[in-house]
Amino acid sequence: RVPLHLPAPPDTRRAPGSGGHSTLRVPSPPMLRHPLALQRALRPLKRRVAAPAGHVLDEAATAHRIAELGARPDQWLPVLRPAPERWLRLNLVYDTGPTMPVWRPLIGELRAAVAQSGIFRTVTVHRAGPDGRVHHHGTPAPADGRTVTLVVSDAMGPQWRPGPAGDRWYGQLRRWAARMPLAVAQPLPEHLWRTTALPTTPGLLKA
Repeated sequence: RVPLHLPAPPDTRRAPGSGGHSTLRVPSPPMLRHPLALQRALRPLKRRVAAPAGHVLDEAATAHRIAELGARPDQWLPVLRPAPERWLRLNLVYDTGPTMPVWRPLIGELRAAVAQSGIFRTVTVHRAGPDGRVHHHGTPAPADGRTVTLVVSDAMGPQWRPGPAGDRWYGQLRRWAARMPLAVAQPLPEHLWRTTALPTTPGLLKA
């Protein structure tokens, strides 16, 4: 939030009995400028699969069975099918390094956008410290091909540099990448990426 107040008058001497100004706090502009565009871009990931546990009534199949059996049986057994559930889980990991506090509002907005998109079965948030350690909330996601990890970081912290913190951090990234799709969301403008510990390399991707 940004504090606002009226500028002081030219004569700053207050008349007897006059009151001072009041601070007005208004919401700051959103850092995630196009959340709907992000949600639309994620739509290809919106799939439903059969849940490993739980069933629901298949009304059409049950009605068809009743029509075929007619009045002969004393009881009709319903037809059940596996309950559908969303395909993917999301691990949202945000950097807590010394240069990241300014991006905390963006992380909150990003979490809200992906949670409200209806794409992911669950959205779990984890903190990555500058010492290279990740503070997990809840149990780790199973390596079943249905979890993706998104790391939000400006790649400026000590865990991105050579050293003990970097060894721990890159080891964690390798473990994630071996188990699930992994991506890094860089909040800095593109022209600053080359100044970080994770510069980009141009390439061509073919499907």
